[in-house]
Amino acid sequence: MKPHSFLLAFIFLLPSSALAGFDFDNVIYHTCYDGDTCTMTIPGVHPLLGKRVPIRLQPVQAPEIRGKCEREKTLAIEARNFVRDLLSKARVIHLRDATRDDFFRIDARIIADGVDIGEVLLANHLAADVRHSPSPTWWCTPIKTE
Repeated sequence: MKPHSFLLAFIFLLPSSALAGFDFDNVIYHTCYDGDTCTMTIPGVHPLLGKRVPIRLQPVQAPEIRGKCEREKTLAIEARNFVRDLLSKARVIHLRDATRDDFFRIDARIIADGVDIGEVLLANHLAADVRHSPSPTWWCTPIKTE
C-alpha cells in the first residue's frame, strides 16, 4: 500500500467528529441516486475506500425518491436529473470539506467546473439548506394558493 493510501484509509476509518474536512480533486462521477447522493471515484484513494463510493452532497437535503408524498417523489426525480445533468457535463469535479458520516458515506461540497452544486440546488428550490432546516418537511406541505 502506498503511504498516501494508508493515510487516507486511516482518515476514512476515523469517526466523522475527528475529521476537519479534506479536499479531493479530479473525482470521477458515475451516477446519482437522488439529488444529494452521488456515486464517485476518488483518484489516489485505495479502491476499497475510494472506488464508486457514495458522496452525500452538502450543505443540502434534497427530496427523497421514496418520499412521503407524490410531490416529494416528483421533486426528488427533478433534483436527481438536474444534478446528473450538471455532473455528467462537468470537465472537472472537486470534493471540498469532505468528512465521513454515520453511514460511511462521504459528506462533501461538490464543485463542478467551479460551480457549487449544493448552492445551485438551493437557488433552484430543489433542496433545503441543512444549516437552517435539518429536517425539511415543506415538500409534502400543501401549496397555498391565493
